Amino acid sequence: MVTIIASVFNCEKYISEMLESIIAQTYADWELIIIDDASTDSTWNIIRSYDDLRIKLFKNDENMGLTKNLNKALTLARGNYIARIDGDDVALPHRLERQVNYMESHPEVGLAGTWMQIVGRQAGILKSTLDSKRLNINLLFDAVMFHPSFMIRKSILDQYNIKYDESLKYAQDYNIEYRISQYADLGNIDDVLMKYRMHDAQVSVQKKEEQLSCANKTRKLILNNLGIDISDEKLLEWAKFCLADVQDPDNCRYIEEIKDKIIVANKQKNIYDKGLLEKILQCKYKMYAEACARNQNERCKKRDKNAELYQFLFMLIHAQQRGLKIDAVLDKMNIKTIAIYGCDNLGKVIFNALVGSEIEIKYGIDRNPQNNYIEEQMEIYTLEDELPLVDAIVVTAITFFEEIRDELSELTDMRVISLEELIQ
Repeated sequence: MVTIIASVFNCEKYISEMLESIIAQTYADWELIIIDDASTDSTWNIIRSYDDLRIKLFKNDENMGLTKNLNKALTLARGNYIARIDGDDVALPHRLERQVNYMESHPEVGLAGTWMQIVGRQAGILKSTLDSKRLNINLLFDAVMFHPSFMIRKSILDQYNIKYDESLKYAQDYNIEYRISQYADLGNIDDVLMKYRMHDAQVSVQKKEEQLSCANKTRKLILNNLGIDISDEKLLEWAKFCLADVQDPDNCRYIEEIKDKIIVANKQKNIYDKGLLEKILQCKYKMYAEACARNQNERCKKRDKNAELYQFLFMLIHAQQRGLKIDAVLDKMNIKTIAIYGCDNLGKVIFNALVGSEIEIKYGIDRNPQNNYIEEQMEIYTLEDELPLVDAIVVTAITFFEEIRDELSELTDMRVISLEELIQ
């Protein structure tokens, strides 16, 4: 049996869609435990209107918060697996079946997630790596799985007395991911099995500072378990590095110090794959330090993105007047599939220029996956991800092409081409 746990508060607008998605699951052996956290709208009555004995509803007299409600649901759970969902999300029909099959065929995995489709005020696909070794290492930086897609092996929770940390009002998923990872592997299913709704009322939108504070407690716990003590000042700098929040280059000395301590500590404790850990840390640090340096550089400060865009558009118009077409240039280079590095307005120009052509745009690459101006369903990767194979990566940055080309050359053997090469 699967126990699905949900904490809901004033979800009248979305709760029916969530309930219908659970009832429609192809895997029928489930119970849904819902904790209504003292809703003041019609959420309670809507849930009660569903005549399905598998839906078990409890109501708090006062608002207790997500963390306590999830633990309350865990104490009531009877299933072998614990699945998560929020009141405003939707599970696709095969979600439970796919996750149960995955857990049954991967007994070493204690927590499995899925990819998710974003709906609401944004759109796109949320992905995470499938490699358990990378998942464990990336936990050094932040949560690596999507909380509404969780399926947890309950025996792991029971054996090691793991539950949600009630001292954490937010980012409780990051904490429990890490604690489960100490005893079992983490895994992801490479398929979209959830619809994740984004709207302005979400905690992730409204409480960013408090979320950061709670997440930093887990970051500190991870470092402490490696035998690394860290001050609150350095922890803030480490968090900026973890979240790619570019700062003054002088602060990079703190980051390099922590990075080196992690590598040394891991050689003694043998927690992470040594070679992979060093590769990920060195790559992430190099990109961060260079980004900080560029941020301070006068050329970067004075750089006018609109001027760069207009420069390229001017060059493109003149090239088109000469009868040049970008798809024909790529075809002449024997390039049939590409990725676009830089998914802002310049990326959109390239995308639109190739729409309807025989050149296939496989995905985009951006330091910030939210910078997706190309197309709602375009898959966006960062340089920390494993990049799928394409014939060439088209870099849309003009000013910093050489730096980006050098970064990519350290990560992949795929061909890297500039905008100038497309319109010369």
